[in-house]
Amino acid sequence: MKVELEIPKRYESLLKEVDVKSLLETSLKNALKDEFLRKLRFKLALADLEKLSKKSKLTKAKARELSERLKEKVWKRHQK
Repeated sequence: MKVELEIPKRYESLLKEVDVKSLLETSLKNALKDEFLRKLRFKLALADLEKLSKKSKLTKAKARELSERLKEKVWKRHQK
């Protein structure tokens, strides 16, 4: 993989003091790790919700009604 980066002229002198390759590798690894963990947490949360919903006695109609009531309360609160 090749990555190109344009650095403004005013920062060129600072590049001599920094290991850019190492910095980019570390930054990319951290960003990928963060994204992977975010997606993993989301999938785990969905799995937990699915387990809960299977045990729930809440009907779709009642869930819709509760959702509408919640939206209305939030809307009213933000109108003040």
